[in-house]
Amino acid sequence: RVLNASERKQPMTSYVFQNKADLVNHLFAKLEKPSSSKIQKTLYLLFAFYGATYGRLKADPSNELETVNYPTYLFEPNFEAWRYGPVDPEVQAAMNKQAYEPFVSDIPNIIHEGLELEDKAFANVLDPSEVRNIRLFIDNIIEQTDNTDDFTLIGRVCEDDTWTSVAKGDGNCNDKIISPQSIVDEYIAKYV
Repeated sequence: RVLNASERKQPMTSYVFQNKADLVNHLFAKLEKPSSSKIQKTLYLLFAFYGATYGRLKADPSNELETVNYPTYLFEPNFEAWRYGPVDPEVQAAMNKQAYEPFVSDIPNIIHEGLELEDKAFANVLDPSEVRNIRLFIDNIIEQTDNTDDFTLIGRVCEDDTWTSVAKGDGNCNDKIISPQSIVDEYIAKYV
């Protein structure tokens, strides 16, 4: 259903995906060779670029974007600085248990034939055009990371100040939490 402007003034949630497993399953479905590293780095880049772009768009009656109301973050992040870049340990643990596609055939929010996320996977404050924009954004980033080898992706994300400032090159950096807002702020400063 399309929400009217008064219903959409304030987002009911700060996340597009209440369940990041929906997004991770989508990555498994879309990536040609979904290695652990490629999943983790794609998830990180999706979070960073979404937060720096769509996550900054808020309803403002003084401009042409008066009715947009994108959630601040794509999903609830839990990134830590690991040796080879940012890793979400919750996602890693689930991958180790083979809890994601293609290991599970009954994933509720994935349309298997079209490899697309169902609308119900998205926050209910989004209108159809916002859902379409986010789908295109996600699939664009996935296409780019899919065409990049794992080591190049690792090298790319390890250039980020948010990772290097936490990892400090000690090679034993698991469990060092990366601030979600610092990720977004860095991408705003560098890329937007």
